[in-house]
Amino acid sequence: MLPRYVALFTAGILAHRGDWSRRPPDRAGVAGAVTAAVALPLMLVWGITTPGTAQALAQVLAEHLFSVGVMPALLVFFRRRVSREQRVWRFLSDHAFAVYVLHTPELVGLGAALGGWEAAAVVEFAALAALAVPLTWAPAYGVRALPGLRRVL
Repeated sequence: MLPRYVALFTAGILAHRGDWSRRPPDRAGVAGAVTAAVALPLMLVWGITTPGTAQALAQVLAEHLFSVGVMPALLVFFRRRVSREQRVWRFLSDHAFAVYVLHTPELVGLGAALGGWEAAAVVEFAALAALAVPLTWAPAYGVRALPGLRRVL
């Protein structure tokens, strides 16, 4: 996970410098969507059907391809279809980097708290997401309200 985070952090810096949030290359979105679309069924099939070392490696590779591919696809999609100056979008945008930096303790804590809960994976995911969104954005808002941190985060 750490190498992916470092790579994506570096990609984020390059994307900021290249102003990709306003003008991401359309071909990057298409390439990302194709990569994610190919990786998703592989992830599902390998994750469900095959335990083992080689298969685990294939599963991890598919997950990385999916996560790296879906990012430019979503960036281009949101720029073309959802890019509107509304209050909620501005709030989410302003606090996104702080959420990125601060989210790990909240997610680990929520995962530990829900660890004993037996439910279908999709139900557990939905519950975790419903809790994680406000519990990651609220601390980001609080931290960015501290003097000097708004500029950094």
